[in-house]
Amino acid sequence: LTDGDRTVSNTPAIAYYLANKHGLLPESADGHVTTICVIDHLEGFKTPWFTKFFLTSNPEGAREWFDVASATFFKFEDTLAASGGAWFTGEKFTYVDIAVFELLHDIFVRPVTPDYAEDLNAHATLKAFHGAVLTHSPGIKAHLETRPTYPL
Repeated sequence: LTDGDRTVSNTPAIAYYLANKHGLLPESADGHVTTICVIDHLEGFKTPWFTKFFLTSNPEGAREWFDVASATFFKFEDTLAASGGAWFTGEKFTYVDIAVFELLHDIFVRPVTPDYAEDLNAHATLKAFHGAVLTHSPGIKAHLETRPTYPL
């Protein structure tokens, strides 16, 4: 990404840069640490899952991997609860909330993975968080309702 005199490479760095530019980063140092930790964990979770599910066309292998890896993913519920239960940094709706929402939506809500919905149902705080993002961000909700459905 080139923005004026600044060039940023690497997808997470680009997303962080754009979040900063548009006021979607937390204001506190603790909020930044939470953001970096959660984003790093999300990347480590979703890349192997998407690779197994989509690129190798191995949904059974993806499910086996998910059943093992999801125990750590669902610890995000503890992070959310520790911040007060509304937003991950506890301050305001930020980039990290969008990133967690995107993964929750893609794995647990999209029709490409209907059998995963039960996994999210067992985690009331994350399920409520998903709904809160849709309520808080009508633009995200509108986009999801009108976007074409693709496997990725």
